[in-house]
Amino acid sequence: MTKQENPTYKFDSLGTKGPYRLVDYWYFNRSLQSYNVEGYNHMMRTAPKVDIGGIGSCSYCGTPIIHHYIVVDSTGKSFFTGCECVLKINHGLKKDMESFKPKRDKAVREASLMKRNANYNNFLKENEDYYRSLPHDNDYFAKRGKSFFDYLVYCGKDASKNTQHKFMGIAKEKLNMNPSLYASEVERFKNLIEGYNKEVAEQEAERKRREESRLASKHKFEVGAKFEGLELTCEFSTCTTSNWAYTTYLNSFIDKDKNCFVWFTNKKYSRGEIVTLKGTVKSHTYYQDRAQTIITRCKEIEIEAA
Repeated sequence: MTKQENPTYKFDSLGTKGPYRLVDYWYFNRSLQSYNVEGYNHMMRTAPKVDIGGIGSCSYCGTPIIHHYIVVDSTGKSFFTGCECVLKINHGLKKDMESFKPKRDKAVREASLMKRNANYNNFLKENEDYYRSLPHDNDYFAKRGKSFFDYLVYCGKDASKNTQHKFMGIAKEKLNMNPSLYASEVERFKNLIEGYNKEVAEQEAERKRREESRLASKHKFEVGAKFEGLELTCEFSTCTTSNWAYTTYLNSFIDKDKNCFVWFTNKKYSRGEIVTLKGTVKSHTYYQDRAQTIITRCKEIEIEAA
């Protein structure tokens, strides 16, 4: 049996000429129009263009399709065909179709995820104001103003079908919450935010105080000089442990001019405590650009009333 010099192909009825090649795949997400019109319009604008036929139907048999395989003939003309026509007519395209299976599976997964996300978000938006009035499930985020709505959005975004159903169930439970419990949750949310804002304000005030103190601090006395009757106020005290396991406290003080003095001793002083010392200047150092006068061999002295 001899091979035909000019074989005929069923696709030739389209006015094309074989042999044919399957060059690409495109997924037509028809349902996107029902929940994301803008996304649907973008999909249509960026859809591949072919010479014969159009989107939504097989160029050969006219059957509506969502899986669009792009076939090119020997002259470069292109057209869409569905998977059924590829399998039935073949023309050597079946093997090419298998190579596009990963791309097809990915497109189907993405379309399914987009629809699930849309349904999930629509469910949340029906009661968005209610969920936004409740605190985030985690106090850390609740203090920072994150609501239960943010919690549901974060946990359900791009999640599996089962996970989204789980959080939709949690949301429905909150929706059916006892009115008195709802009121207490709203109040707790308010108190968490107020407490956090107060904490932030205190931290900012402390930062400004430290910055002012850093800029104001200067080295006092000469290294090795002795001093007496120096009145200092404790800024903070922190515990340090030496290599010999002795407990020592780093006590940071400031004088009336906001100059910093540091004394390592076995006594812990409280913040705001005022002491009058005599001792020796050990060294002059800097910590985070703040001038520090390190003092040693200090003793507390009492100032006699005049």
